[in-house]
Amino acid sequence: MGFSGNNIGNNRAILFPGQGSQFVGMGQDLYEAYAAAREVVDEADDALGGTLKHVMFEGSQEELTRTENAQPAILTTSIAMLRVLETERGFDLKTSCKFALGHSLGEYSALVATKSLSLKDAVKLVSFQVVISGSQKGVDHASKVLQARKIAARAVDLPVSLMQPAAVAMKEALKDIQFEKPIIDVVSNVTAQPIKNASDISDLLVRQVTGTVQWHQSIGNLQTIEQVHNYISLGPGKVLANLMRKEYPRDFVRTVTSVEDIQHWKL
Repeated sequence: MGFSGNNIGNNRAILFPGQGSQFVGMGQDLYEAYAAAREVVDEADDALGGTLKHVMFEGSQEELTRTENAQPAILTTSIAMLRVLETERGFDLKTSCKFALGHSLGEYSALVATKSLSLKDAVKLVSFQVVISGSQKGVDHASKVLQARKIAARAVDLPVSLMQPAAVAMKEALKDIQFEKPIIDVVSNVTAQPIKNASDISDLLVRQVTGTVQWHQSIGNLQTIEQVHNYISLGPGKVLANLMRKEYPRDFVRTVTSVEDIQHWKL
């Protein structure tokens, strides 16, 4: 099952950013203003042993930029924004959007947003999603990070992909994760198509580790097959929204990045 080509209904997609959108203090205004945001941040913080909130709100930019910190921080902030939008402004993802997709890391945010993956499991998974520079040194660093989190990691001397150890570790980590059917279609970074079944998600996330993010193909499919030209970019920073506006100037992109955006929200 791919795109249906049936544009009946609300042809809107919600987008979640990937790494690179992090900054110290992100989500802190939400945390201080809304109980829904505090619940999300505290749940993620507890899942990671009580270190995330400090890194997000009070740490250094260097510390936050480390992949094992940046990824759960971005995911957590994105979901906190969504929960506040739902509780404070009555936003309903299921009736407001037809598709969800995220850029790389953002796919985990999309899966949490669509109730396919729990927040607790998601932040644990992305906390060891280490970006490898393409060198043996990068592979060694990834292996150490994965092993420190008690996830099996095996460096292999294969020319196929220096990311393979991380893919092996991800497959192991996903063995006991339960995925549910998303409440709206989630477009996979790997296939640029909607995920067919909940049972396919684990394999797609493993493939994502070594694969290329098919972002432009995903957006292209939404536009040409589903006639989607209306997007909500939700999460910290405006990197993804600015990219969309630059690449697709005729499309409408609404950003939700702050308390102010939520207070002025009107769909």
